[in-house]
Amino acid sequence: MKAGSCQHTTFVIERGYAASPARVFAAWADPALKARWFNGPSAWQDEGYVLDFRVGGREHLRTGAPGGKVHRYDCCYQDIVPDAQLVEESGLSVEAVQGWRLRAGRGCGHCRGTGFRGRRAISEIMLLNDEIRELIVAREPIRRVKEAARSNGTKFLRDAALEVVKVGHTTFQEINRVTLVG
Repeated sequence: MKAGSCQHTTFVIERGYAASPARVFAAWADPALKARWFNGPSAWQDEGYVLDFRVGGREHLRTGAPGGKVHRYDCCYQDIVPDAQLVEESGLSVEAVQGWRLRAGRGCGHCRGTGFRGRRAISEIMLLNDEIRELIVAREPIRRVKEAARSNGTKFLRDAALEVVKVGHTTFQEINRVTLVG
């Protein structure tokens, strides 16, 4: 058998939906919602559906008509492109988050629907120097104090939260809930 002239390693499937991007993204990330339209007709036998919607996560489905051919679907999520509106509401652009390990939280009542267990601390520590002390004593506007702190190396709470999102330990929705955007 002759070897092919090209090698295919990845492909992208695009599809338009009569719904907002946020609604489609949420449905894609929720196993119960996605299974409603992805598993085939209700008469088909479902031999197991698994959805781990995160970068590196897998999706697996075996289904088919009774006595018929079994259709199998296996994939590994290499990239998840977030809803542009959510990124913009977080004070960023889609281009700014390229390469981030973004996750879609799913969960239960125990985790308030976030899909994450436990807590992760984010902190803002400002080291005082003479310039910052003088600004505070002179009751300068907070904007000036923050500018001096940033130039002195302070990483603000929002910046620390964005770093946690960047590595995939939480979601934009969660940091937008607990920190100020902008």
